Amino acid sequence: MPGHFLAVGARKLRNHFNSGCANCPELSFAFFRALLKGSNTLFRVSSMKIYRFNPKAGRIGEGSLEGLVQSLDAPLPPKPGESVIKRAFKRFGLAQMHMSHLVIDDRTIYLRGKADSAKERDQMILAAGNVAGVSAVEAEIAVPAGTPDPEFLEIKTSKTLDEVADKLPQDVTGDELLDANQPLVTSKDDIYPGQTIRLPTEN
Repeated sequence: MPGHFLAVGARKLRNHFNSGCANCPELSFAFFRALLKGSNTLFRVSSMKIYRFNPKAGRIGEGSLEGLVQSLDAPLPPKPGESVIKRAFKRFGLAQMHMSHLVIDDRTIYLRGKADSAKERDQMILAAGNVAGVSAVEAEIAVPAGTPDPEFLEIKTSKTLDEVADKLPQDVTGDELLDANQPLVTSKDDIYPGQTIRLPTEN
């Protein structure tokens, strides 16, 4: 089955679907929709994956302290509402048109959508997960075929991205970490304990 659909270009998929191909009824709606939105790019829908976050860390999403970083020593913040997550996306300039489904269940965020790159997909996950009070993000995001899986790291005691890079086994610099995490991270010292960042996965 996968080979059958990989052989069909996204721009031609609608006509192919309407031609009565025997295999097409087995095509999931999410995959079909993602391929159509991709125009000339073939997208694949990754299976639902769970990413864990520290609910005591993150930026406060509402109230007089909105935008400030929650202290790990402070009490567990309240569970965020849907409007808080949407404001986090807006704050970082992420295109909400790529997010087709957003549901909050207790402290877990369920995301479904489409991303044009590994960085865009990871930023969708991190923008939601790094809100104070969020403990997990379950994401099903369509990405171009061949896109590498996310590689995330929780900040422990490092105060700068240069310090983070020095502790990593990978050959990566603080500048590369900054580039991988902008605009969610604006400078090499714009990090905090409990924050989750992404490692560069682009070739």
